[in-house]
Amino acid sequence: MAGSPVNGAGGPQGRAAGRIRRETMSSETASDTEPAYTSLYFPQQSPVSINYLAKRHNVTVPAIDQPFSYLDLGCGNGVTLNTMAASRPDCSFTGVDMMPDHISNAREDAARGELTNVEYLELDFQGFLQHDDPQFDYITLHGVYSWVSADERRNVRDIIAKSLKPNGLVYVSYNTLPGAAVLAPLRDILKNYTDTLSGSLIERTREGLKYLKFLKDNDALYIRNNTLVGAAIDAMFQQDIRYVAHEYLADTHTALGISDVADEMAEISLKFCCGARLGSVHAQRAHLRKFQGILDSRPDDVAREAVKSVILNEKFRADIYARTDSMPGDTTSNSDFSGAVFGAAHLKTWQPRTPARELTSDILKIFEAAAPGELELFDLCAIDELQSRSPETLSDLVHHLVTDEHLRPFTAPSAPATNGENGKYRIAHAYNRASLADRLVQTGRCFLASEVLGDGIAVDMISGLFLTAITKDEVEDPVTFVDEALKATGREWRRKGVAITGPAERTALLTREYENFRLDTLPLMMRLGVVVID
Repeated sequence: MAGSPVNGAGGPQGRAAGRIRRETMSSETASDTEPAYTSLYFPQQSPVSINYLAKRHNVTVPAIDQPFSYLDLGCGNGVTLNTMAASRPDCSFTGVDMMPDHISNAREDAARGELTNVEYLELDFQGFLQHDDPQFDYITLHGVYSWVSADERRNVRDIIAKSLKPNGLVYVSYNTLPGAAVLAPLRDILKNYTDTLSGSLIERTREGLKYLKFLKDNDALYIRNNTLVGAAIDAMFQQDIRYVAHEYLADTHTALGISDVADEMAEISLKFCCGARLGSVHAQRAHLRKFQGILDSRPDDVAREAVKSVILNEKFRADIYARTDSMPGDTTSNSDFSGAVFGAAHLKTWQPRTPARELTSDILKIFEAAAPGELELFDLCAIDELQSRSPETLSDLVHHLVTDEHLRPFTAPSAPATNGENGKYRIAHAYNRASLADRLVQTGRCFLASEVLGDGIAVDMISGLFLTAITKDEVEDPVTFVDEALKATGREWRRKGVAITGPAERTALLTREYENFRLDTLPLMMRLGVVVID
């Protein structure tokens, strides 16, 4: 892109704030004691992703192309759960949260999206233990396990012990050591200061940020001598204030090592399957390569992951556990994926993000063939240019592309895009229409559900506005519509930090963006079943 829209009042939340632990509502209705969280979708909670990672580690998994049941503990506003429910109407989803506003918002969101396969329960974990529910194939906790007491963690494990089916999978994320230990004193400094103040939690958090800025600007030695602490303070000013309150001022917070969590899960007969790494796996792999000898010397996967946490100085991690009689291993048989479909992972472009000089010709050819999401893994062996490679080698190369987030597993093959000149474009699902209307402008992007993916796909502000424009009967010029919509939101285009305000320049820029959208984004959205032609 030549430029990108940013919020005129300081810009949208960046990647540093992307780990907000739970989705939530607008701050106006947040309580003083427990603020609601921003509404986000967490793709790592997707059953498609969880299933794929577990299967790669030789674990028997639920059939992802068959109906399954899914439980989200601490579901927040339900953005993640509702998006997944819209993408898998044949499956059942249950969300549990103790905050009334969260459950109310989640139910309203589901109602606007006309979802009938998701249920929300306003219960704490002890209350849910007493609730009569069927067992689930998947149970997830994103940003919960570190923020509750030891007793509540026990309740979580009791729920899993009671509610997880045989061969079921658990996703759990938490603040971890050693990285989180560096920031523990910062948490104490902020909480000790704000505990002496009056006002709501959000008001006290804002005053606490002013205090930290004063310390940093005046060279308090703890901050000056710890660059990570200074960076964390800078990041707080770019993050949602509700996230800062939740992350740093919670009454209960425990950073956990992977061995601690693995031991607790072993108490309920769950086996560690694998880490669900977040961030740049390509960069992590390159860094870890230097330590391969020590990693290979560790006796099991948990011990290896503990060393990786040290090497990468992890502050936050996510893991997958399995209720299985088999022992998870490093890889599984390639034949288990022979009928699997993979496709391009990114909306804006089908080109791989890794620089071309770092990709072999075979990998580029596989990416080119697989990107549309029409071929099963087995079909790649029939491509003339790839017939010299064994099926096992081709499978390994596909998995390499998935690990680096170039390709992703699909639930079903995509459908070829068709020309819309003789028809009218329409957003296929009511939930996606509601998301574009309610969430796109509020957050600067949203996730749309795709039954082809069995998951959500991220849509940025510009793509979302063009999608809205082409599906509105009254819009004659999509470029003018998007330009006016951007102005109404207070966002502006910037190039190299300079606002683009000239009408002619804005029109030229948006015209190029619309051409890219029409040639690239729109066909992909049609392949994924997000957009259809009437």
